[in-house]
Amino acid sequence: MKVIPKDKDSKIDVTFICPESQDELIDSLYKIEKEVSEGLFKYKSIIFDSMSYWMNIVLLSTMEDETYDAGIFKCKRHLIDKVRTDEAAYGSLASHMNRICKVLKLISQRGIVIVGTAQGMEDPKYNRDLAVAPHFIGKKFGRDLKSHFDLIGLVQTRTNNSDGIIYPPSIDFRCADGSFMAKYTGKPIKSPRGILDFKKFIPKDKGRFVLIYSAEAGEGKSTSCLQSLTPPILDIYVEDRNPNTSLEALA
Repeated sequence: MKVIPKDKDSKIDVTFICPESQDELIDSLYKIEKEVSEGLFKYKSIIFDSMSYWMNIVLLSTMEDETYDAGIFKCKRHLIDKVRTDEAAYGSLASHMNRICKVLKLISQRGIVIVGTAQGMEDPKYNRDLAVAPHFIGKKFGRDLKSHFDLIGLVQTRTNNSDGIIYPPSIDFRCADGSFMAKYTGKPIKSPRGILDFKKFIPKDKGRFVLIYSAEAGEGKSTSCLQSLTPPILDIYVEDRNPNTSLEALA
C-alpha cells in the first residue's frame, strides 16, 4: 500500500494511504475491519477521498482496459475502443462499490466514523427528480445510496466579503423540497443545516457512515473533513493531486 507522507507543519493528525487496485482496497478494508474488531486499530476516523473518483475514474478505466484486452469491440478504432465498455461492466461497477460500502458500514458499526466524499452532479440519471446529487456512474449504485449511508449531506462553500473561501463550509443533511439528495439518521438536532462540524452531528464515541458531496468543484470537502473529524485520521486517498494541498488552507 502506497503511503504519502504528511507535511511536517500540518496541524492535522492524518495518515494518507493510496490503494492502487480494487483488490488492494478491499483487502485493506477487511484488514482494517479485523483490526477494529480486535481492538488493534489506532485510528478514530476514516475518510475516503473520494468515492466518486474511485468509481468514475479508477474503476471505470480499469474495466475499459479489460474490455479492450478481451476484444469485446472489434471496430479496429483503437483510440475509441480503448475507452469503451459494455453493460456488463457498468453492472460490475455498482457491485464493486456495493462491496466497498458493505465493509465500510461494518467498520462504522464498530465505532469508527467513516466519511466518503463525492463530486456533485446536476440532474442525475438515476433520479431525474433531483436537481443535485452525488456523482456516480450508472443507475444502480445511485439508487442504492440511501440504503448504504447513515447521513448524506450537500456541502456548500462559504465566502467572506472579499469572496475568499471560509473553512469550514456549510452542510445540509435534509432537503424540504426534495431538490437535492440528503439523509439524516440519528438523535434529533435543532437544525439539519449548519457549519460542517462532525462533532455536532455525530455523538461522541459513536460510529457513522457518512457521504458528503458538493456541486461546487469539490471546494472544501476533504479539508473540512480533516478539520473536524476526531483524530487520528486515516485518509484513503485515491485522487491524482497531492493530498497535502488540502491541509494548506488550515495552516
